[in-house]
Amino acid sequence: MGAGNVYHFPLACDLELYSNARQKKREEKYACDISFVGSLYNGERNRLLRAELSEYAAGYVEGLLCAQKKIYGYNLIAEALPAEVADEIAEKCNLILGDAYTADIIRMAADAVNMKLTARDREEVLATLAENFDVSLYSNSKLTERLEKCKRLACKGIAHYWDEMPLVFRNSKINLNISSRTIESGVPQRVFDILACGGFCLTNYQPEIAELFENGVELVMYIDVDEMLQKAEYYMKHEEERMQIAKAGCEKVRQYFSITDRVKELLKTGDFF
Repeated sequence: MGAGNVYHFPLACDLELYSNARQKKREEKYACDISFVGSLYNGERNRLLRAELSEYAAGYVEGLLCAQKKIYGYNLIAEALPAEVADEIAEKCNLILGDAYTADIIRMAADAVNMKLTARDREEVLATLAENFDVSLYSNSKLTERLEKCKRLACKGIAHYWDEMPLVFRNSKINLNISSRTIESGVPQRVFDILACGGFCLTNYQPEIAELFENGVELVMYIDVDEMLQKAEYYMKHEEERMQIAKAGCEKVRQYFSITDRVKELLKTGDFF
């Protein structure tokens, strides 16, 4: 669109905000084996869940969902969406933005498909873990039928971002990051938040997570649900190793990913003035 250069940085975190969580002793109110803080993406924003697509478009989307579900680290949705299917998704989901916007119909339709897949990802991960462990879910999303049947899943409502969320991360043995599929390669803010609080992070593989953090040293990544379950079982049994990884992850974030350092780096980059 005419820009000479485009720069991007990883996200960062407010270390001062999380310092209290790191210093506090374990609090039973927030103590749990495994926790997840976030939306289940099954509400009104996920328009494709309720859209009445034609039989062909619905079948095509289902095929894309099944294919993408097996792949972490590469997103094929946008390049695999035919224009006619994207147009139908945009129409049925009311994704048209109007003349005031530069609207990429393929991208908007792909985001709708990726959001639907994210809902499936999160449901499957939580349901799988809740068959084996006590899992705390902090969310305002309504539980699906499958999750309502999980007796070891406790839905605890919203964790306030500034006050409660850091304590959840600090007091959970394992903190989950289940990236939205709309984040195709980047590091979600959740990863930085968990590590900054001194929490152990178990996350799906993302290319840029692998670039910035050492797997098995500063956090732990999985490439499918089976590996996720295996690693959850392993690190629940190996507390010392789990705590060492959490410590290393926290030190990495404190050294390289503070919001203050990020702004300083931003101001040094490019010819802004």
